[in-house]
Amino acid sequence: MARRGLPALLIAALAAGPSCGGTLGERLGGAEPHMASPEAYEQYLLGAIAAENGDHETAAARFEAAIALDPDDPFLRVERAEALTACGRHDDARAELERALALDPALPEAAAALAELRRRATAP
Repeated sequence: MARRGLPALLIAALAAGPSCGGTLGERLGGAEPHMASPEAYEQYLLGAIAAENGDHETAAARFEAAIALDPDDPFLRVERAEALTACGRHDDARAELERALALDPALPEAAAALAELRRRATAP
């Protein structure tokens, strides 16, 4: 099931499926993404690759596409917030983190990132 234009690593990750862990799971303390569809996972992977390459605008757009496919995944919202923060879009990042916490109030990564954004906003 090769997909035209996708790197071999991405093809392998897609073949392994969402339970393979990957960067998202590593960044979120071992949590694995449980996305609603392979398409959402593909968009997440493309976003993770873009973020890894420093293309945070593309990463934010890919994570947004994944969220459109799986709006109830708080981890995707944390990933998008991280990319938005890297782009200097702090208000948008804050909104994503608030949505992530609305979905999972006990998500420590979202709470910590939101606290950091608030600290930056009030820092002299």
